[in-house]
Parts: sequence; C-alpha cells; structure tokens
Amino acid sequence: MGISEHYHPNLKVIVDGQQIPIEPNTGIDQGGCREGMRWIHVHDASDSGFTKLHIETPSKMNVPLGAFFEIWDREGGPKLMGPR
Repeated sequence: MGISEHYHPNLKVIVDGQQIPIEPNTGIDQGGCREGMRWIHVHDASDSGFTKLHIETPSKMNVPLGAFFEIWDREGGPKLMGPR
C-alpha cells in the first residue's frame, strides 16, 4: 500500500502565552509502524516559528490534529490532551 495523499500543514502550539517547541522526528522511528512513520509526523525543527507537519495517508482521509497530539504525548511531549 503506497501513499496517495501527502500534504504539509504548519503548526504553532502556544500554551499560556508560551510557544511549545515540537521535537524533530516526532512520529518517526516508531516500533510497530509500517515503514517506521506515523501517518502524521515531523521531520525537522522549525525555523519560522511554525512546525511543518507531514501527513501521508494511503487514501484521502481526515486526520484530526488530536491524532498528532496523541503521538507527541507518547513520545514525551507536553500533556496537551485532557484536563490541565
């Protein structure tokens, strides 16, 4: 199964007025993932204040932003899901 959809939205996360950096390679080199990447992932750090997300899916589908937050959380990112 190949990639049929591939697009790059930009993301900036600000919590309580502070920008939260997103680590390079978030969603990459994950055990159990086909080809080691999640459908939504980051390759490198931002230089514009925004992080470029890579969304690569086998068919046209809605990939909610919450899916990235779940991946980020599992890799040690900030706890953005649920009550704070």
